[in-house]
Amino acid sequence: GGRTGLTAGQITNLVAVDSQKLFELAQDGNYSWSCPLAMVVVSVLLIIELGPSSIVGIVAMFLFIPLVKWIVRRMMTIRKLRATVADARVETTSSMLQGMRFAKLNRYEGRFVDRILELRDKEVKHLRIELVYFAATMFLTVVSPV
Repeated sequence: GGRTGLTAGQITNLVAVDSQKLFELAQDGNYSWSCPLAMVVVSVLLIIELGPSSIVGIVAMFLFIPLVKWIVRRMMTIRKLRATVADARVETTSSMLQGMRFAKLNRYEGRFVDRILELRDKEVKHLRIELVYFAATMFLTVVSPV
């Protein structure tokens, strides 16, 4: 059986997140084996070409790992907050669409629109923070020795 008690917004977001995760796995899944291999190969080649002085670069490369790990963990926390707000926004939109006649008759459209826009603003705020962390990981990827 499926999950019971989920709102339409939560189900919509679960489908969207699952699709995104499947895409990311297909796109980036090979990094789980290719990055460690590349780090070892680059380290060996640096030592062969530059000798012991390359150890500084190798140490710097491996020191980036905990920093990137912390940034990604923080980014995932922000992503969870954004998903919660997105669930609420989709649920509010769905409720408004399901109760359109009631909303129109009682002139509640403005309240619904204001609530949806407020939730969207929160969602975009979380998205901006998440993208700052993503930019930091991309920056570290570019400046790392590998």
